Amino acid sequence: MKKIAFIVIALLLLAAGGLGGAAMLGMGPLAPLFGKQRDTPAAPPPPKHRVITLGTYIIPIVQNHAIRRQIAMDLDIDVNGTAVEKAQARMTPLKQAILLKLYDILPRHSDAHSSADREVIHDQLLKVATDVVGEGAVRDVVIKSIYDR
Repeated sequence: MKKIAFIVIALLLLAAGGLGGAAMLGMGPLAPLFGKQRDTPAAPPPPKHRVITLGTYIIPIVQNHAIRRQIAMDLDIDVNGTAVEKAQARMTPLKQAILLKLYDILPRHSDAHSSADREVIHDQLLKVATDVVGEGAVRDVVIKSIYDR
């Protein structure tokens, strides 16, 4: 009988110690008694912006009725976090408008090593993206690379 009483008391002490330890760590049903609650992780805040890949554009440069060279560009757009769905919904018209603008400006500004030409291209593409997607939705147009082919 002493052995059974000893085992019951030992089990009660183990259970009490486990519950007390869990409560001190902010877990378990007794945690509110000690004023400790483990903070549940809050949902992460929405991203402030998102980069969307537009792809590679290859524009032929025509001089004297012949293709003299081709300019290839890899482009992304940086979109505000609240306008990502809007930008993705307008992706096809945006890609078409950018392609038309590149055909318009690259024959005059196609030096891949000129920072002035790169700035003109960037500014024009940013204006097109803002017009198509909406004011305040597009933060930037990222020209990842420009190269002659």
